[in-house]
Amino acid sequence: MKIPKTYTQFGQIIHIKIDSEYLAKEDCNGLAEPDKNLITLADENEEHKLDKEEIERNLIHEMFHIALAKAGYSGAFSDEKFAHTMGNLLYEALKSGKIIR
Repeated sequence: MKIPKTYTQFGQIIHIKIDSEYLAKEDCNGLAEPDKNLITLADENEEHKLDKEEIERNLIHEMFHIALAKAGYSGAFSDEKFAHTMGNLLYEALKSGKIIR
């Protein structure tokens, strides 16, 4: 999958940027900021350069956070375990169905 610069969700344009340096300060590989309509992804961290699958999984995870927030599920928005599980399940379905390659 090519990481897009934007996508639309709930009629709003969500921007995606790569900023590993910023996320190193946050100690994460992805960050969803629904109030800014922004997802920030890392392509490397202190340990290693992230491979294509790691970046794709992180993107789906953060998209899930944005969807929860935009749909009004503010409590679920910050539930990392839920977002991680659902993001991974969605990624698996998209990958196995060859929707993303």
